[in-house]
Amino acid sequence: MVAHPDDADFGCAGTMALLCRAGWEVDLLVATNGNKGTKDPNRTGQQLA
Repeated sequence: MVAHPDDADFGCAGTMALLCRAGWEVDLLVATNGNKGTKDPNRTGQQLA
């Protein structure tokens, strides 16, 4: 379970690949919609980058 769509890529992709190669079924649950990470609705994506 990860909070953002790219968190699994950066955090546990290697482990997931090893488990898949070993025959495990790996499921991934993303717990947000992937929107920008701020509580300020006026902040743009470019400002966050």
